[in-house]
Amino acid sequence: TQLNGDLFNNCRNLSVVTLHDRVNTIGCMAFYNCQSLKELKIPDSVTIIEAGAFRNCTNLKSVGNLDNVKFLYQYAFMNCSSLESVSFRDLEDMGAGAFIGCESLKKVYINKRFYFLLCKRFNLLNPFPTI
Repeated sequence: TQLNGDLFNNCRNLSVVTLHDRVNTIGCMAFYNCQSLKELKIPDSVTIIEAGAFRNCTNLKSVGNLDNVKFLYQYAFMNCSSLESVSFRDLEDMGAGAFIGCESLKKVYINKRFYFLLCKRFNLLNPFPTI
């Protein structure tokens, strides 16, 4: 089941969201500009987060479980300036600018397979001593 794009676009009073475990795709701009959104609980069933899904959710601090997300499209979390950490276990691809403007983002956990794909894509030779 897909959470349609623009579904909660500009819902300024939405602060906490728990998605149903039947949702597997969060559509394009689904939560765009939900500036009061602070906490998001994503079920294991979500494997795709489309473009700009949480763009401009400036108070979003916690996104919960992203371990099963395989595809994170461009600008998915753009300008989520309060977001502190994210963790992806099964990530296969990430679009450009997925975390641009996320000034508070200090920790990003990705799997080794995706890490080495990034190194190959950007011609990096062991840029970090440990992963």
